[in-house]
Amino acid sequence: MSTLVGRELPQQMQTELDGRNLETKSNLGYLIVTVDEDGAPRPCMLSVGEILVMDEHTIRLAVWPNSTTAANLRRGSGVLLSYVAPNTVLYVRGHTLRTWQARVLAAEIGVDQVTTDEHPGFTVTDGIRFEYEGRSESLATTWGRQLALLREVS
Repeated sequence: MSTLVGRELPQQMQTELDGRNLETKSNLGYLIVTVDEDGAPRPCMLSVGEILVMDEHTIRLAVWPNSTTAANLRRGSGVLLSYVAPNTVLYVRGHTLRTWQARVLAAEIGVDQVTTDEHPGFTVTDGIRFEYEGRSESLATTWGRQLALLREVS
């Protein structure tokens, strides 16, 4: 059963998604869900190079501009971000504040609610992870440029 944490992003999440030290975070993944026009949920996996926490109330996302997720964000879809880490499961519910086109579709998400999902006796031992087959240094550089695009807009 989910329990309300509050309306602000916890510090752990803010630090992990601050756009810094990307080379040490290159295998972390996050699931976001938007809503299609017909009301169906649309999952999308993102990396630390595609999510940037601006402050405790605001997240910016970078997604493929021609994706269904991008279309949903342009329409103002609600967003659910799942944050899974050792001993932590958080669900961030939010709404699309605005979108703009860069090399990617960028979206600003306002945080509405943060809940946690903990079950005694069932410890989360790890988060969502993926393996990148290239050089993590070059990936971190690419992600750094992408996150700089998200920071630039005011």
